[in-house]
Amino acid sequence: MNYKKRSTKHYWLTKLGWQFVEPKTVLAVFRNEQFHRLLGPGYHFPINKWKERYADKPISVEARFVSVNDVQIFTVDCIKVEINLDVLFQFDPRECTLPHNVPNVIDYTNFRLEKLVIAICSKVVRSTCATFEAIQLVGGAYRQQLEGKLTAHIQRQLQSFGVLLVGHTPVSICSISLPKDIEYEWQKAVQRQIYASSLGEHTEESTQAIFRQELLANSHSIKLHIRQDNLPSIADAPSLQNTI
Repeated sequence: MNYKKRSTKHYWLTKLGWQFVEPKTVLAVFRNEQFHRLLGPGYHFPINKWKERYADKPISVEARFVSVNDVQIFTVDCIKVEINLDVLFQFDPRECTLPHNVPNVIDYTNFRLEKLVIAICSKVVRSTCATFEAIQLVGGAYRQQLEGKLTAHIQRQLQSFGVLLVGHTPVSICSISLPKDIEYEWQKAVQRQIYASSLGEHTEESTQAIFRQELLANSHSIKLHIRQDNLPSIADAPSLQNTI
């Protein structure tokens, strides 16, 4: 319920000097021109109105959304992939784990706050995804595990600035894409393997061997190193043909 709808109460309290803070906002209080404390939603009685002053604008603690686009990383097998993700967060200086940071972060504009979130998310994505192989990222089998790791690492770094990840899946991976040449070669190799299997002329082991030889040869032709014991198999065909 909005406090202002209680018109009589609101009128007399504000008339007597009480400070009203809107729901889903916090208000900074300064004493002797230095940051002193934060006020949550509701009515607050001024403790020392001659030495304290309130900030001109309250700080919104509502959930916000930002897209982190075109983050390029190199996987364990030295293949460059591009990742796009969405992040749902809220800014609440009261949750800042480093108290000396609060006087700085309360002055952040929306633009500066989004830049901070994007920069930290990009850094975490590069360090975390670099421990996976390209086929693991593109195949989608590790998506839930990857999102969980990203959420934990991003939250740990953002909380020192009073930023919290919110929602059931605050970090959501939108797409993971391979370079066009790698994607094309993988799709061709998978199609050849499917065709060879449909003819029934090879056993599963020999088909896999042919597939691996072709893919390894194609990878050398485009001067990329792909470890032979980690090449994609026929089971990855649907995920490779429909890249995330």
